[in-house]
Amino acid sequence: MPGVRHKADVAFEDGRIVVRLGGGVLFSFPIAGNPRLENATPEQLVHVEVDETGLHWPDIDEDLAFAGLLRGDWGQFVRTPKEAMRVCEGDAPQYGAGDTEGRKPVVYLETSFVSYLAGRWSIKDDVRANQAASRAWWALMKDRVAPVVSYVVWNEIADGDEGLASERAEIIRGLPSWKASPESEELAARLIKAHAIPETEDDDARHVAVAAVGGADVLLTWNCRHINNAMTLSKTVEIIGQAGFVCPVITDPAQLLRQMEYTP
Repeated sequence: MPGVRHKADVAFEDGRIVVRLGGGVLFSFPIAGNPRLENATPEQLVHVEVDETGLHWPDIDEDLAFAGLLRGDWGQFVRTPKEAMRVCEGDAPQYGAGDTEGRKPVVYLETSFVSYLAGRWSIKDDVRANQAASRAWWALMKDRVAPVVSYVVWNEIADGDEGLASERAEIIRGLPSWKASPESEELAARLIKAHAIPETEDDDARHVAVAAVGGADVLLTWNCRHINNAMTLSKTVEIIGQAGFVCPVITDPAQLLRQMEYTP
């Protein structure tokens, strides 16, 4: 039997409903994901009660179970895992999806990483070092992680030399490819508006947004100017946290290899 219901704190931001429970736990999902909530008045929306089973809107007779919410079921429509609502612990923006015990970490392969896996060895020392780190990490870890790409990666690897484009495509063929969603497009726009990523680099913003909305644990990249930039990374984490998502750990293969105490 359900226990005593308590009032929950509710906020609204850019078409999303954010419900704060005890201990600083946040549930965030689009209001448009549930027709009853979408058609409710602001007064009805803020009247939310919570018990151990889920969230309850008594004024509109709507109930959302926690188990369903965690599956991405917002009441009327079932979402795919990458579109599912995110749960954030605590008040601070989160960085990294956290505990991966019992499952393979999901690693988003950004275009620059894929590019270093293809082609001949460069004559430039710095590029060759990046190639070596990329290929060593891929050889060691590709079967220990769950690699994913996106429509942005597929679009970018098609540019340039036809032979290299074909080689890059062969490397990622068969990997899950995440598509754009309203949530990822909105998040990319927010990253640019906040100057976390330059407005001229909208595809870089889409990489980060798709990885965050999809729930990737790690974003693997060599793009240190716009994505893995130490001067702007804190802003990226902040914006993603404010949107109700968890920022993946943004890093490069060399750093991961150093953490493994492995030298290629």
